[in-house]
Amino acid sequence: MVYKAVMAAGTKVLPSSQFNKTGKLDDTTKAQFVELIEDVQAATGDEVVIMGTKSALSKLNGMIATEWISNGMKDERHTTGRLGIWEGIRLVEIPQSFAPNDTSKKLVDNTKLLIMPVADNKFIKIFNEGEANIKEVNDGNTNMDMTIEYEFQKKMGVATIVGKKFGMWTIAG
Repeated sequence: MVYKAVMAAGTKVLPSSQFNKTGKLDDTTKAQFVELIEDVQAATGDEVVIMGTKSALSKLNGMIATEWISNGMKDERHTTGRLGIWEGIRLVEIPQSFAPNDTSKKLVDNTKLLIMPVADNKFIKIFNEGEANIKEVNDGNTNMDMTIEYEFQKKMGVATIVGKKFGMWTIAG
């Protein structure tokens, strides 16, 4: 529920054409990707991080010329499967998970990268409304087996309020 709200919030950042981009991650789109990062930094005035699944973050390697990479960076990539920093920007991995009782359905989209400001930007709001209602059934006529039933009712939800701009890159192909 919260993850779906985060992904849907990307379309609420206006202008959408400036902060939501789609394309492959290679030499031809590197300038657009860097421009998206610069736009988020300029709009917020904060340092940014790139967030995504291990699979999505590993696609950033397609924009790196490997002939100049140091041995330390090669060791880091070998041990973690990805670089921890890309073009001076910290990478943050979002753990992948499966739907309950279904290992064929992944819950986190492997084609999305979020460019998030490192700031107090709590744009996901989880709310509980009202008091909990409990309905108890304990008379012998309703349940002939002498069991007691409880029904617990509570209203809750998730919403997004975008205060600081952030970017979203959808990896094509």
